[in-house]
Amino acid sequence: MSELVTFSSGIADPQPTPARAPGSIRRTSHIDITFVGDELHLVGASRDFITGESPAVRAEATVIAELGRDHRLRRLTATGGEIDASQLVGTIVGSGFRARIDPAMPATATGSPLFALLDELPVAAVISGYSRMYEAGHDDQRGAAAQMADVCSGWRSEGLMIRSIKATGRMPVPFGPPAPPAETGDELAWHHLPRIPVGGMRRRRLIDVTPDITGFEVFATFRDAHVNTDGIERVLHEYTLAATLGTDGRITASTATPRGAAVERVPARRRQCRSPGGGAPRRDPGDDAGRSGPGHLPASQRSAPLPRGPWRPGRPHRHLTR
Repeated sequence: MSELVTFSSGIADPQPTPARAPGSIRRTSHIDITFVGDELHLVGASRDFITGESPAVRAEATVIAELGRDHRLRRLTATGGEIDASQLVGTIVGSGFRARIDPAMPATATGSPLFALLDELPVAAVISGYSRMYEAGHDDQRGAAAQMADVCSGWRSEGLMIRSIKATGRMPVPFGPPAPPAETGDELAWHHLPRIPVGGMRRRRLIDVTPDITGFEVFATFRDAHVNTDGIERVLHEYTLAATLGTDGRITASTATPRGAAVERVPARRRQCRSPGGGAPRRDPGDDAGRSGPGHLPASQRSAPLPRGPWRPGRPHRHLTR
């Protein structure tokens, strides 16, 4: 058994949960990542919550995905919407999986909490490898370097991870800062988040959408975390995103800020894009290979609970009131 090689994360500024804004809709979601025998289990939940005169849950969803060692989907259980699981079971939860979600769900499900959870599964499967990395006693990993090169910006060919593997045959393991608790004085800030088991991982995401006279203000954050044998939840990745959208759904300004990174800092991308009918773009050409920047951020655009269809400035959109 070889000794585990760790290094301190390059960015360590994890953020607490922000307060809910009046008149906003908040989507929270999480995917828990654990290994059970030879299977990878991805278990998650999502909720849309409206903060207004009568705060209320607008929609909820859950998903349980059980994958084989090759990341082939063996079983899928979901609530919160219609899904033809037969179109997804038996396929690889990886590159191309997101494209298969669309025909497996009604068109009206786009942007729903269930859609967002299914959309998150491929990335959850990719980052599940971190759990294995924390187990000491790795074989030579030089073969993995060829497979992982350029899968995302943190694993780019000239980056720390690939350079270290090629030089030593060892996978350097990031040792991130302790994660601030999701719990706040506001019991409605998040949906129910179960305790992460030792050795498990979690991806959690929060998106606030607030309408104003010119369109929408969006704040989003996501965090990938791992619980080591010390029982402490530590941050692997964390980003925040602040964006402004016009009434047509076009992104007019956006700023992404890294709050926690397992490897070196990568400049954030700026985008201006629009999906048919307004709302968040469903696909990003750089989703599966984030060579030009952090591949984690486009999902925040796809997952935002944004309205579709006409909306008159200065009036609450039906998406936020129905």
